[in-house]
Amino acid sequence: MTMKEKNEPGERPYCPECGVPQMISLAHSWLSDGSIVLAIDPATRMAFVETENFDPLFRGISELIGVPVEPLVAQASKRATRSYMRRLIPRSARELVRDGEVAVEAIMDTILPIMHFMGYGSPISYTFRYKRDADDFMVVRYTEPYSCP
Repeated sequence: MTMKEKNEPGERPYCPECGVPQMISLAHSWLSDGSIVLAIDPATRMAFVETENFDPLFRGISELIGVPVEPLVAQASKRATRSYMRRLIPRSARELVRDGEVAVEAIMDTILPIMHFMGYGSPISYTFRYKRDADDFMVVRYTEPYSCP
């Protein structure tokens, strides 16, 4: 098990045209219709949405149907994030991690700032186990997440 504490981020380069951090602007393309797509996989689209009302909405739905929806929302978010990351991180990089040639920390040190810039919250630490079996896991601690579920 490994624990990586957040290092204070240095000044990151920003796109001079749009002001977005380059690690985001270089990985995505903004199309003329307003769509945001992954540069290496244009079929993968993104959306930036206002999320302030999500938690009250989830609570309201749970009250209406009498069943908590947060576990379903968390599972859907987990699947969507996994799908996006599989497209964002090239297969060759995943293979290097799988083969032990690149440490998981190297990938996480790249992904965590991206997650912050994309509004997931401010990641402060992570713990993981990676042995390529059913017990593998990763836990990321955040401050100010956009939505807990």
